[in-house]
Amino acid sequence: MKKSLSLLLALALLVSLLAGLGLHALADGIDAVLALYVQNEGKDAELVKRYTADELAALAERTDGAAYVFYKEGVANAVVATEYVTLNALLDDAALDFGPAQRLAFECAKGPYDKGDFSYETLSQRGVDQSEDAVPTAIALTWGTGGLDENTVSDIAAKAENTGNLRFVCGMTAGEVEGMTAPGDRMPFGVVGITIVTPG
Repeated sequence: MKKSLSLLLALALLVSLLAGLGLHALADGIDAVLALYVQNEGKDAELVKRYTADELAALAERTDGAAYVFYKEGVANAVVATEYVTLNALLDDAALDFGPAQRLAFECAKGPYDKGDFSYETLSQRGVDQSEDAVPTAIALTWGTGGLDENTVSDIAAKAENTGNLRFVCGMTAGEVEGMTAPGDRMPFGVVGITIVTPG
């Protein structure tokens, strides 16, 4: 009898523990769509803040269409965002700085993103569209993409969708505008985490 009672108490304790872990997971941002981290090179990243879709929407700006042009086999294409959270607004909200010698690293739905140059020095020069008008570095919430040989920016904007698939967007450098060399790999999509990496 005592053995059965001990077993029941142990089982009850285990169930309580597992339930508690489940509640902790729910409270710990299980509905978050984006997480921000900081990391010193060579060390583990530290979580700073998680954002739900609603929290990102509260920080968002809306536009008729900000065009982020890239070239593929010599053809101009564009990611056109109609709703985005600027990188500055996101970092301000999380009380984070991004400056010289640092870089951004992205975690996407399929895993770590290993293309492109996201150093502060490069990103600070990437800020214009094809007409050399300023476009912000941002996380696009509502966006579409298409070839500019067959579509206008307005055409692509009209088809923009918020699918929950976040996309990092940044403009071109003056040299990339002139040389028509802006790469598409500077705009990862399916972004779920951003880390500010500081050299060790």
